[in-house]
Amino acid sequence: MKRLTTASVLLMTALLTACGGGPGDGDLQDAVEAAVKADLQRVANTGKVFGALAGDRSIGESQFNPDAIRIRNLTAEDKRKIESGDYVVKVAFDAWNGALVQRSSARLTVTKVDGKWKVINFEKL
Repeated sequence: MKRLTTASVLLMTALLTACGGGPGDGDLQDAVEAAVKADLQRVANTGKVFGALAGDRSIGESQFNPDAIRIRNLTAEDKRKIESGDYVVKVAFDAWNGALVQRSSARLTVTKVDGKWKVINFEKL
């Protein structure tokens, strides 16, 4: 009986460790895609404001749609939990806009907000 209890405790510990290991690659891919889209939208909006101020609506007109950006083939390494409970992780990924693909790498800090991982710091490498 004691052997069964010890095995059960070890199994539960292993399961909890696997579940609590921070964001997975899919979580990080979703978080990076959301962050890149938000940043591109912010840039597009800034250009539109400058265009409106200059009286030229063509300034800031985007040749692409930030919502068309997709992040693919993300791989993560050096994932570590920091004191705040957030995670710092180095990632490499392909940013694809439907026509072009660009391979990038970055060091991210991510935090969990409302059950989803969110990028709070993005340092391009």
